[in-house]
Amino acid sequence: MSKHKLYSLARVRSEDQRRELQQLENANVCTFCESGLTYTGVPIVKKGKHWFIAKNKFPYEGTTSHYMGIYREHVCSYAEVAPEAWPELFRLLKEFAGPECSIAMRSGDPDRSCATISHFHVHAFSGVVGHPKTHEEIIMHLGYKADRPAQKKK
Repeated sequence: MSKHKLYSLARVRSEDQRRELQQLENANVCTFCESGLTYTGVPIVKKGKHWFIAKNKFPYEGTTSHYMGIYREHVCSYAEVAPEAWPELFRLLKEFAGPECSIAMRSGDPDRSCATISHFHVHAFSGVVGHPKTHEEIIMHLGYKADRPAQKKK
């Protein structure tokens, strides 16, 4: 297991998600490790050598499809993913999410990245093109704004 906590319950999107993650946290079970996926009934649609592709049990509001690439090993950062694993991820996501989708990931400490679940995973989701009634975009929180302008790295 990683040095980071399993969940950040402050960012759950529904009470059902909060209840499920609280139960898993109390049992010290990661929902994205294979045993946790089985336990919670997350629909795994494909198993690769390095990744699971699963439907998001708690999809973002407004999505018409929402898949996740979940790294098989329990890591929290993209930097911990084996270099040879990346091509498999994008091949599998293309198969299920299609070539026209939004792909996003958060990495590291959930309190810095805005993640709900610390186990490294990648989201691939779609909505509709220019929704004629709402014109609303799908919202996914990515990190926190700094109090001051970002420092340039030297």
